[in-house]
Amino acid sequence: MLEKKTGIINIQGHSKETISAILDYIYTGKCPKLPELAASILPAAEEFLLSELKIMCMMELSRNLSLKNVFEVLKLADLFSEPLKKQCLDLITKNSKIIILDQFRGLNQTHPELFLEIFSKVSAILN
Repeated sequence: MLEKKTGIINIQGHSKETISAILDYIYTGKCPKLPELAASILPAAEEFLLSELKIMCMMELSRNLSLKNVFEVLKLADLFSEPLKKQCLDLITKNSKIIILDQFRGLNQTHPELFLEIFSKVSAILN
């Protein structure tokens, strides 16, 4: 194994900060960087089967959900958490008149299924 020979483990797809936060969690059971890195830690926690850390990330994202970050959180929630996804969709539909249109339009390009889901929920409210 290359890792044994070099003493280096190469982990692809995650930032150095994210991996450092995950190692902190593995060794201490705590994740001090969770408030600022929850969105990047969540996919890694899923990948490395760290279910408790994944729950902590979802709770952190839920606690800090706002109109400013709702679309980014929704993209993650669509992959990892149905309850968090519902919370995001509820926030969007309740605030459909003040949602930032640029974020909503961008969602059409990157996540068309989510765009249609939001569109149908908002349309149902308006009718």
